[in-house]
Amino acid sequence: MSWLASEEDVVGLDMSDGIVTATRVRIGRDGTLSLRNAGWVEVPAGVADREQAAAIRRLWRQSGMTSLTVCASFRGRSGTVRYFKYPALKRDELESALRLEAEETLQLPPAEIALDWHLNPAGPAAASVTGSRPYEGLLVAAPRKDVDEFLALLRMAGLYPVTLDLGATAVCNLFCALHSEPKATQEVCLVHLTRQCADIAVLFEGRGIYARTVYARGKDWDASLDLLAEGIKEALKYYEFKLRRSPPGRIVLAGRMPARSGVDTWMQTATGVPVEMWDPLQQVVAASRRVKHLLTRAGQLPPMAISMGLALRRYDDA
Repeated sequence: MSWLASEEDVVGLDMSDGIVTATRVRIGRDGTLSLRNAGWVEVPAGVADREQAAAIRRLWRQSGMTSLTVCASFRGRSGTVRYFKYPALKRDELESALRLEAEETLQLPPAEIALDWHLNPAGPAAASVTGSRPYEGLLVAAPRKDVDEFLALLRMAGLYPVTLDLGATAVCNLFCALHSEPKATQEVCLVHLTRQCADIAVLFEGRGIYARTVYARGKDWDASLDLLAEGIKEALKYYEFKLRRSPPGRIVLAGRMPARSGVDTWMQTATGVPVEMWDPLQQVVAASRRVKHLLTRAGQLPPMAISMGLALRRYDDA
């Protein structure tokens, strides 16, 4: 995926389940992550784009955002996230292969598809005498119409969208930024919950990511915990047996937790993998009085991991 230059001042914008969150962050020389601006606004389902745009503009005023440049999360059930692995391919053949895979998955002509991809480390394997080498990573594809409509909404709100990303990769960015020790980001399964969505991502080999998304049956996960556990187990099974990798030693659970008490203990029993809870707001430093006051409302804030991870995109020089 394309990454931003480090000098860009980018706001992370996440629109999930009727809640719009926006954050602006900075990483200090000592690795400390400071939260410079943050805020959220609820947007009822089904409202017109004009009303959504007005709500976003209100969010910008309330949170004191100083930049209109955004990296936003794109979420839509019409799209697809697929893991790909090509044992031998030339670099100039990669895009063609991915476009063909996207066409077959979405059943749309090339001009109607928007796609991007994330390349995982390919290991020590060198290119062959023909110039071919192995490639593997995540393919992200969606109907171009849906992407264009989302970008038009952001522009209607007066924003300048420079990058779209996945919730799963954004959470991975944030987790890696807040855990500097290499062992902390190896073979770990991150599960980030919103009201109706679970982004599941396995981190491996530094920058390697395997990800998938599952959705609740009803309005939230309280009535779909069994489905969530099954989704996690299926993702881990695919990662272990299809990708031929060692199973993750732990699950890190974050985001909007179900009302059920002891969900981490329940999830550990259901999956057979140790589970720990993660609240990234406990690891950041407030960079202003406004943000410090905001962080005192622990337990009342919506999940901000995705928007913070999106705001970090400018720090990645890959």
